[in-house]
Amino acid sequence: GGKPEWLVTQQELKKRFRKLSVFVHPDRCRDNPQASDAFDKVRKAHDLLSENASREAYMLQYLKEHRDTMLRAAGTGGGSTSVRERRKQMQKDLVDDFNHRVADPLIEVLQKKR
Repeated sequence: GGKPEWLVTQQELKKRFRKLSVFVHPDRCRDNPQASDAFDKVRKAHDLLSENASREAYMLQYLKEHRDTMLRAAGTGGGSTSVRERRKQMQKDLVDDFNHRVADPLIEVLQKKR
């Protein structure tokens, strides 16, 4: 769909996991020695993404690692003063949105676990 992959519902995640796990399941891919390894990776990814705190921590790390690429893809590279001002505002908006949607709830969850 039109929304980012990390915004899928738990039901969508479960549906995708089932579809992918059946596809790489070692019993269905007996001739492929890597099937077991692939199935384990799919299971670990599902486990990580199923727990909201783990999912948010993963997304925080992903966003940190891919920030520049994401900003370039959003059309914020180089240019005139107005482009630089727009880029600064977009960066501020991205950070504010990220803090509101991911970082603040994650901090709250982690503080509750203490």
